[in-house]
Amino acid sequence: MNLSIRLIVGSIFMAMLILLGLIVFSDNGFLELNHLKEKKERIVQQNLHLTKKNYRLYRTIERLKTDPSYVEYIARRELGMVGTRQLIFKYRKGPAKNY
Repeated sequence: MNLSIRLIVGSIFMAMLILLGLIVFSDNGFLELNHLKEKKERIVQQNLHLTKKNYRLYRTIERLKTDPSYVEYIARRELGMVGTRQLIFKYRKGPAKNY
């Protein structure tokens, strides 16, 4: 092969390698595309999690507005309230005393 043809082919090959490097490693290249896809998937998962949490909160609010037995349940669980017909037994800690 002629020296000028070798230089042309070599130059074309080098230009193709440089373009390939730019495609893979540039700011808008292949690696950035993969990074953005992973970021999108994380955001989609977070959105799904928040949607489920939002629905649970919505259901809780609706039950608090409309379900008296649920309100009573929450009052007993979180506030320690008792009903009017319930008895509370308190026991002392420590050894039992004989009278």
